[in-house]
Amino acid sequence: MAESRPLTISERTALERDIAALRRQLPTPASLTVAAFPSLMAGLAAAVALTLLARLFGHAMPPLVAIPVALAAGLLVFLKIRTGYTRAVAAQKRHIDALMADLSHGVVLEDSFNLSEVKRYKDPEHGVKLYALHLTDGRIRALVDAAGTDLAEARNTKALGPRIAANVTMTTYPASGECRYSFAGAPLRLPKFRELTAAPETWPAEDSWLDISWDELDQRLSG
Repeated sequence: MAESRPLTISERTALERDIAALRRQLPTPASLTVAAFPSLMAGLAAAVALTLLARLFGHAMPPLVAIPVALAAGLLVFLKIRTGYTRAVAAQKRHIDALMADLSHGVVLEDSFNLSEVKRYKDPEHGVKLYALHLTDGRIRALVDAAGTDLAEARNTKALGPRIAANVTMTTYPASGECRYSFAGAPLRLPKFRELTAAPETWPAEDSWLDISWDELDQRLSG
């Protein structure tokens, strides 16, 4: 069972560093507009292309008709892109707020497990890597590396650590739900990556428990 404990100084420092980095990544409203502006230019280019093609095939398409239509289409794309950016920014702000709450509360949940096996899967198209950790009590913990970084070798504070070993300590930040891992004991043998062929919408969520037997895992993810 997970037990609560105060944040360590290094954990506080890591949280502060993460929050600062996320804040630097937040785009301004002006940058959102600039990022979506090319769609308007694409609309204008489409208007010119439509006019030229119409004349090439002997049809008359007055620029006063083609340009407003193409610009309207470009405007719709512009608004859609800007809305997507705005939603992404709002989600990132909520994540920052959750990390700030973790920092303010100053408490994490810590649990320890023993591992028996590891399975690794890799999506050939996007480079996403999925690690399945088999606990000695039979449970399976899924870790998804959406950025495609090798979690078994990465050394940043969010990654699995420099190795996957038999004893793992999982630290959970209650407000944000982030989990971080540290390993000790004898290193586990890491098998070769199997191809992750399951549809992306069926992939396990990051840092989740899998409701499936260990023997069925290959068939579901790489069948």
